[in-house]
Amino acid sequence: MKLSLAISDRQESRHHRGCVRCLEDAIGLFEWRFVGLKIEQVHIAYMTSEGNILAVIGENVGDHLMSYLDVRNILRHAIILSADSLIVAHNHPSGDPTPSYMDKETTRRLALVTRMAGIQLIDHLIFANKKCQSFHSIGLL
Repeated sequence: MKLSLAISDRQESRHHRGCVRCLEDAIGLFEWRFVGLKIEQVHIAYMTSEGNILAVIGENVGDHLMSYLDVRNILRHAIILSADSLIVAHNHPSGDPTPSYMDKETTRRLALVTRMAGIQLIDHLIFANKKCQSFHSIGLL
């Protein structure tokens, strides 16, 4: 399957020539995507094992309360892109970056599935009110 066909069904696809080496790099990669949004959105950075960014893809759009992570679709994109690792980011328009129960459960499932496929889920970032919460930093990944 050609990459162009594989990514055509996504809301957004951007190829980058950057890399993510630390939390600050990841925050810089994502934070601008969520400024001023009134609904939840999810973006995933697909990367090599060295942290080189292959693509950042907006997977879906939710409503003002929640977005929906399609674990199967994320895994499919990772395999098509030959990604070794990924970072998930989404926003909480409520202004509170605290992970919800659903955020934690979905991240746990995604980490399990990607681990089984040999792909590392490096972090899940939640942006809200100019703040960022990292699942890795608080021990949830």
